[in-house]
Amino acid sequence: MLNLYIIDETPAILNTVKEIRESAAGAGIRLVTGEDERHPGYSYINIYDQEATRQNMITYLRQLIDAKASVTFGSKEGKYDFTIAEGQENKVIKIMRSLYRPVIWQKPYEVKMEKIKEKLKADEHKAE
Repeated sequence: MLNLYIIDETPAILNTVKEIRESAAGAGIRLVTGEDERHPGYSYINIYDQEATRQNMITYLRQLIDAKASVTFGSKEGKYDFTIAEGQENKVIKIMRSLYRPVIWQKPYEVKMEKIKEKLKADEHKAE
């Protein structure tokens, strides 16, 4: 698997993306582009193998270690088990701790996960 990250001035990136998509090299790869938030006037290209997706990686890792379940964290609502907004990275630690702390009297994993999601939603509504 190949992952290539390129950053340059926005016009150069747009031109490069156009050239890649029009060439034979564009087949079988996935391009992700965007503006660099920290450097105005600059953009980036992430070049991936077409099969390199988060879901494929999760599937591969679950098979590799024979995992029965997995928990995902991300910033896009509805794509992950838990949505973590920018700047709330400590939430991941709190969730992991509450999911996996070995306390015998706590409920099974799936029930705990649903309760944690409910609590997070309630906390978000309070913050609004």
